[in-house]
Amino acid sequence: MRAHITLFPWDVLDERADAVLDRLQGEVGATGVTLWAACPEVMLWRAREVEPRMVRFEGGLLFAPSMERFDATRVKPVVSTRWRSHDAPAAMTERCAARGLTLRLMISASRIGRLAEKYPETATKNALDDASQRSVCLNHPDVREFLRGSVLDISRRYPSAGLVVTDFTSSWSDAVDDRWLASVPLDDTDRFLLSICFCESCRQGAMKAELDPAGVHRCVNVLLSRRCAGKSGPAWSIQGLLEEHAPLRAYVGWQSNELGILWRGLAESHGGEFVRDRPLRRPLAMQSAAPSGTVVSTIVESLEELPEAISDTGLGGELRFASELTTRADAADLVRATSMAVERGVVGVTFDTWSLWSNEALDSVRQAIRYARRVRA
Repeated sequence: MRAHITLFPWDVLDERADAVLDRLQGEVGATGVTLWAACPEVMLWRAREVEPRMVRFEGGLLFAPSMERFDATRVKPVVSTRWRSHDAPAAMTERCAARGLTLRLMISASRIGRLAEKYPETATKNALDDASQRSVCLNHPDVREFLRGSVLDISRRYPSAGLVVTDFTSSWSDAVDDRWLASVPLDDTDRFLLSICFCESCRQGAMKAELDPAGVHRCVNVLLSRRCAGKSGPAWSIQGLLEEHAPLRAYVGWQSNELGILWRGLAESHGGEFVRDRPLRRPLAMQSAAPSGTVVSTIVESLEELPEAISDTGLGGELRFASELTTRADAADLVRATSMAVERGVVGVTFDTWSLWSNEALDSVRQAIRYARRVRA
């Protein structure tokens, strides 16, 4: 079983890269590490006695890119000031190779920190015309070109590393924020409707495809207004709404298809191991078959989601256990979850996130990896 551990660059800088890797390989049993290379805003409280204990990171690229890769787009990389002169991926490439560990670099496709704020014209926009401050739309031509440049730059700069792409969606990602106050408790269907992007790029693209984005926009507005008035109706489910409203189904399908086209191009340009990291419930995520060379990885946030996630990722796929799972499940539950995944054909598990692990959490992951290997044998 492939066992990867997710790291941030400050983990290997503040705790010394060699010591971290030796501990992950020798004590935990990891076969590889997944290092963030471009991430959203992060605020975390580290579990171990490492300074600083509280980390605030504005997000952005965690390495200095080759700017000529982005000549064809108005969207330029937003690079973290702390990491302009510290190439953590390069340092990890050398150290992982010396130990026989595999290295993957992870990038957020639509939520790279500060990108939507710096380029508001690229932000996703919901049916209520609220523009996101944290997610850009992957149907915007400049964003697509930016993403192509980012993938190409990482591929050329770190050719031996695999690449994990997460947040690969054109949705208004603020819909999943639990801080929203509303007249009704927001359920999955509410968040689905709120997540549908109606930015100018999506509208124009849909019109070229002979769809009716203005009509879909009105339809979603009416549905949300009825919901706020307590009149959602019997068909209030994602599947029910898609079956009842053909234009809505066509619009969502077009967005998914556009993402599939973009994904295939990115996978071909990378050439190496390419991991499609996706949430379990993703009404606007890409649904098309993964191209050759793509590894499918489904994110699991709770034990209750595990059976569905295993089915979703399929034989030969992988799972990523989110921090909510790895830090809060006890050792016995984590062992059972990992072993069940391997028994049902999952070939790899990525465990989030080293920064948040207490010694107890670290021991739970160690036991989970050890017992899963026995199942595999």
